[in-house]
Amino acid sequence: MNVLIEEFPAYKVMKRGHADWQNAPTFKSGEIIAIKRDGYYDRFKLGSVVSFSLEMGKDPIAAFEKAAEKGQRLWWATKLATCISSLAELKNTIYAVEFGEKISFEGWIFEIQPDYNDNIKLVKIEPDS
Repeated sequence: MNVLIEEFPAYKVMKRGHADWQNAPTFKSGEIIAIKRDGYYDRFKLGSVVSFSLEMGKDPIAAFEKAAEKGQRLWWATKLATCISSLAELKNTIYAVEFGEKISFEGWIFEIQPDYNDNIKLVKIEPDS
């Protein structure tokens, strides 16, 4: 179950409930997660090699294998820019997360960790043997 935390003119901030068997909230590509810093939310859009290749009409398995072979990131969170505008826009929904929180994304469990330049990174948690 999602819980409303805060609401602003441009977006509402929700906390996603834990629906995953690993007791982690589940997200999909394109959803926006946010970290609260200094009273404001830094927003990040989730993405992956698989989801991007599907959007582009490419073979997701081949793209995943090629990216993995080259040591590239397979999952990411892209920081979103903020601007002030007088145009009316639809209110977006963002999901609050915290550093150290575990999330489920595309069948894997990740821990959200800080990265350089006020970004975040998704660190894959390996399943217990």
